[in-house]
Amino acid sequence: MKALLFLLTLYAFPLNDVKSLLTDFHRIKSETEEKAFIKKYGVENSATYQAYVCSMEMKQAEHAFSPIKKLSIFNDSKDKLEKLINKSPENIHLRYIRYLIQSNAPSFLAYNDNLEEDRKMLKNYIKTNPSDDTLSKYIKIKCSL
Repeated sequence: MKALLFLLTLYAFPLNDVKSLLTDFHRIKSETEEKAFIKKYGVENSATYQAYVCSMEMKQAEHAFSPIKKLSIFNDSKDKLEKLINKSPENIHLRYIRYLIQSNAPSFLAYNDNLEEDRKMLKNYIKTNPSDDTLSKYIKIKCSL
């Protein structure tokens, strides 16, 4: 029932609202919700939206059966995210997503090279933005800064 309610709210609100994007992203609890998120926000072209979609695509690796397929899904999405960051290195949402992924990725994936760099950017962001800013709130909650 909760999944159905989540899916209804996911489609009930218009796109182009980063606050809704963040809220939807952090509410996801199932594979069905992950896929709905990818479908809804995957049509957006902005780097910010695409970073969150890449994150959900990486998460899809958890649901693949074959270890080779899992690694392929993860690496393809990781490469997309890194390209986005190379094009928009100052985009704080991209850095936030990469920090979340790298801080939670298993060590055997060796995807943790940018933790300190991203951590510094995130700390600076929360120092310079109001505490009622949605992203600042999530950074404080999810990143233990």
